[in-house]
Amino acid sequence: MSSAGDVLVLSKREAGGVGLIGTQLRRLGLRPVLVSALPDDRYRAYCDEHVLLDWDTESLEDLLLRLKERGIEPVAVVNLVEPLIPWQIALAEQFGLPGASSGLAVLLSKLLVRRQMRESGLSPMRFTGGPAARLTEDELAEGGPTFFPAIAKPSQDSGGSRWVRRVDSPEELAAYQRELTEAGLSAMEIVVEEYLEGTEFSVDGPVLRGGFTPLFVVEKPFHDEQRHHDSGIRVSPPQNARVAAAVGAFGPVLDALCTDLGLDRCWLHVEGRVLRDGTVGLIEINPRPGGGMYQSATIRTCGIDPVGTAVLMALPGFDPGTLGSVRRSTETVGLLDIETTRTGRVRVETPEAELKALPGVLDCYLDEDDFTSAHEENFFAGFLLGGEDLPELQEAERRVRATLRYTVE
Repeated sequence: MSSAGDVLVLSKREAGGVGLIGTQLRRLGLRPVLVSALPDDRYRAYCDEHVLLDWDTESLEDLLLRLKERGIEPVAVVNLVEPLIPWQIALAEQFGLPGASSGLAVLLSKLLVRRQMRESGLSPMRFTGGPAARLTEDELAEGGPTFFPAIAKPSQDSGGSRWVRRVDSPEELAAYQRELTEAGLSAMEIVVEEYLEGTEFSVDGPVLRGGFTPLFVVEKPFHDEQRHHDSGIRVSPPQNARVAAAVGAFGPVLDALCTDLGLDRCWLHVEGRVLRDGTVGLIEINPRPGGGMYQSATIRTCGIDPVGTAVLMALPGFDPGTLGSVRRSTETVGLLDIETTRTGRVRVETPEAELKALPGVLDCYLDEDDFTSAHEENFFAGFLLGGEDLPELQEAERRVRATLRYTVE
């Protein structure tokens, strides 16, 4: 592995784990170069250089010219933001770097993933999709979803449950489409898929040579079924035996999909649902580690840093054998994110040290920020909880909620 060189770190809307990635690259003796659209990007201090690029209006040629002018010669590209996958692939191809798998582009679009799953015989889920404005009532009646309730969401760039909505009738779907149009998003590709009633879960792990290793599995017993946001405690390992068994049997399906797509040297955060009959329905696949407390929880229970591993897999000289002995411990942990339903500036009044000192709190983060949209998850605090079982985790949750003080201005 090189001890010196420029590594491009791609970011959009200040997402992408830039602070964590930049810190690790510097420890490795590499020079992180942030590429983002914001001149005052709050994570630019974590990188040695900052190259400005408007992802929506500028081209690869524009970026290549700026890199050349500044003498930047990338030895790797690190990207944990789904909408920037085409840029990642193009840059990797341009400089002959890891991360150029064409199959990775399928994961850019939830609609493409649905089609791939159907063509591979891996999922019977009913769905339709296309530009929001094009899915008219006539088209819905002729060839669109006759299944309700359904979940409508952007096919691309839907991180943080952005614009995800449950719709129970054609009328509610039409109202959702009107909202998108009024927000200037009529051309946005959406996917409408049948709502799967069951217990939601997530599974994180690396992909090497087309094989997926399910390391960190989370059950979501208190998931918000109306807004489809994470809510309440998410517990790992799953406490429901039916959920644990179904998720275990889901591994070969994910392996088959990764093989079909030719994926290699990437980390996946997969979300699904265990239905009442014990079968599993795939919700979505994200080619990045889970956010919030997932990193801390995975380090504690698996002894591996998912963000750090994603960085290493993007670098030339990565040795896949370093992941061969990684296993999940038997420790029970809970992940708890705190969300505001109001827009505005969140200010946390409780000191972080006071929160970390609470019984049952293993780790936490506070992220005071300006929240401007009610159409996505607005999490500003997260906690990693420890306990013998779910009731003990819930006791820790009650202590956190009773102690945490904050305002929204």
